[in-house]
Amino acid sequence: MLDPINDPVARIRLACGDTEQPYWLDDSTYQYALQQSNNNEKQATKQCAFYILAQLTRNAHEKLVQIEIYGREYFENYRDFIMMVIKNPMSGAVAPIPYGGGVMKEEASQLIANGEVNTYKTPMNRKRIKPKW
Repeated sequence: MLDPINDPVARIRLACGDTEQPYWLDDSTYQYALQQSNNNEKQATKQCAFYILAQLTRNAHEKLVQIEIYGREYFENYRDFIMMVIKNPMSGAVAPIPYGGGVMKEEASQLIANGEVNTYKTPMNRKRIKPKW
């Protein structure tokens, strides 16, 4: 079981999507990538993702009687995953920061003064229309 809170190898494995056994890479490979990147987890994650991609290039489309293996699709799907993470690094973040919208109270007065916030308030007392039946 992975322990991403306490183990950097588990965090890198999680970010690479290498979570199902049998794993694509051994723990020693993740440790090697960490050592090569001076314990920089983002750099090690990128390196391990490319190690996995290199392994998946060996897969091919195979067909044997009624069994068909789409090995090329493993490669293409993982390559698309890597490209998505490269284009949008926050998509691969292990610990995302939730955002609920709005403005912090400390910034509200400054934004109102700059005219960046609409301060219009809707009237609270509206007339209710009773149906005529």
